[in-house]
Amino acid sequence: MLLSVGSCSRVAAVALIGLGGVVSATADVVRINDGRVFEGSILVQNDQEIEIDTMVSDIRARLTFQMDEVASAEKSELPAGFFSPKPGEVSKADRSGFETGADLYIEIPVMGTIGTDVLADGVGRALSYAKRNAIEHVVFRIDSDGGSLDEMQAIVGEMEEHAGEIEMHALVSRCLGDALAVPMMCDTVTFLPDAIVGGSDAVMAEGAEGMDTELEQTLRTDLARKASVVSQRKGRPAGLVRAMIDPSEQVAAWEDESGAVMIGRVVPEGVEASQVIVRVPSSELLVLDGTQIKRLGAPVAQVDVAGLGEFLDIDKWTAESDYGIESMTKTAEHQQKVEEESHAQQNRAIARNIERRKSADATLQQGIKQAAEWDPAEHSYATYQSSGGRKKWGGDYTDSRDTNRLTKQSRTEWAQRSEAAMGYLSQAAKAARSLKKLDEEAIKLGLEPTYGPGELDVIIQDLTVKFKFLSANRNKKNK
Repeated sequence: MLLSVGSCSRVAAVALIGLGGVVSATADVVRINDGRVFEGSILVQNDQEIEIDTMVSDIRARLTFQMDEVASAEKSELPAGFFSPKPGEVSKADRSGFETGADLYIEIPVMGTIGTDVLADGVGRALSYAKRNAIEHVVFRIDSDGGSLDEMQAIVGEMEEHAGEIEMHALVSRCLGDALAVPMMCDTVTFLPDAIVGGSDAVMAEGAEGMDTELEQTLRTDLARKASVVSQRKGRPAGLVRAMIDPSEQVAAWEDESGAVMIGRVVPEGVEASQVIVRVPSSELLVLDGTQIKRLGAPVAQVDVAGLGEFLDIDKWTAESDYGIESMTKTAEHQQKVEEESHAQQNRAIARNIERRKSADATLQQGIKQAAEWDPAEHSYATYQSSGGRKKWGGDYTDSRDTNRLTKQSRTEWAQRSEAAMGYLSQAAKAARSLKKLDEEAIKLGLEPTYGPGELDVIIQDLTVKFKFLSANRNKKNK
């Protein structure tokens, strides 16, 4: 079997894959000898192979099977909108008692372990419900130490899909590890006074389940990039966000003489210890307590979900129903049953490989782009000037010449840019190596690899050469 990815987009709907022959009355159907059933549109069918545009664990893809793998194939007219995201359920809430113009909201609890208690399907269903029923606000109530990195990527995908359609709010009591991506994707974030938010030392020590260190770091870098882009757009410090998720990020925050909060990679010389809010080197994750959160100027309030509207100056804050809570509970219960079904693990492995390769490739491309932007050779630097006298008819005069020796400040800037570029090259190289392994895994799963034979080896070699050059010239003294 050979699978090539189509749109690769997640769809907030039940997977269109039968496990026992239960399929819809419309669309083409391909039944595989191992018992799997795929619905969609048959694109190619001949004596050798059959190709179908279908869904694999909510991901749209094209699958190609050899005919000796196929038990049967049936063609039928594909209904309009077959691959479109399914609309959310129609509200059954009694709205007769709601105030005219009420600002409706539903709550989505992010409580417990991501991937077990908190699932992307539940989040997607709740957001689709809010969209269909004109519910303007969704509140993510967060008390989680994280969990599955793959599931968190899927949750972020659901939130990205509905961004701009619904105003998303986060109310945070405890948010560690990969759970961090949820509040960072929200329009507003409110912290309880005793909140704890940041990276997870436990996850750092144990690693993510089912992946090696480099792949884990690559996926976290992609997750951090997505969260920081949204945070920056919302006016939140992107550097702090990245440092909570990605241990390769170095960040510091301090107060200047006027009390304003400043953020950078390092604390400047002359800043008193009492002015430093946080200082995190690379290889560590940022964790903030309630006091630090408040010093950074983040919104802090002792409120519950019902009282959040008043804190946010939303006058007619009204709970529409408990749909979001029920959705999260039901999908978690359903997941436990699905785990026991035949072929579920194989389908998830296919979908997981596709999504991981997307994230790894995004990290590779972003790392290359950022390394180029921080390339020290692409910037100008000040040099020392020397002056000397010359004897001329009519007297002495002094002229100056460029020594080509970098000033102390320029040497510091060159070194800092070199280190930043080396960091991004390192990220890109890890992503490339992870992609190489994922492509090898893809072939074993019967999928088409992202890159052709030898292409990633060339990329890795090029990144290594550039890294070594920057390292050798980090302490450059002459222009």
